[in-house]
Amino acid sequence: MSGWIERILTIPSDLSGESWTIVLRVTPPTWALVLMGLLLMALGWASYVGLRGGRAARSALAVCRTLSLGLVLLLILGPMIEWPRIREIRALEDVWLLILATNHFIVLPVRGAPREALRFIQDKVRAARAA
Repeated sequence: MSGWIERILTIPSDLSGESWTIVLRVTPPTWALVLMGLLLMALGWASYVGLRGGRAARSALAVCRTLSLGLVLLLILGPMIEWPRIREIRALEDVWLLILATNHFIVLPVRGAPREALRFIQDKVRAARAA
């Protein structure tokens, strides 16, 4: 039986005191499929850890330009966000959530940002809400 691997498993039965014997015969292509499955699981896990860790977000440079009329995020190259559109600012540890609507927010990284710029953004949003 060249090319075959035989594995005999004996599984004891708790109920009747008897045991079962199972003979597994595995061919070389089966080993290749098992190895491919393990490789796919490892790659999936690595990509999950990479996405969860936010490596791409940490390596990108976020630039925010504050204007008298609004805010422009240069990382996403989007249009200017007028101050009245920002309903609320939720300050978290390293980021601010700029709430625009019930289901729409923008994440603004604030680590390393000048305090004057952050105060300017807060003042503009408060002034726009008060008006």
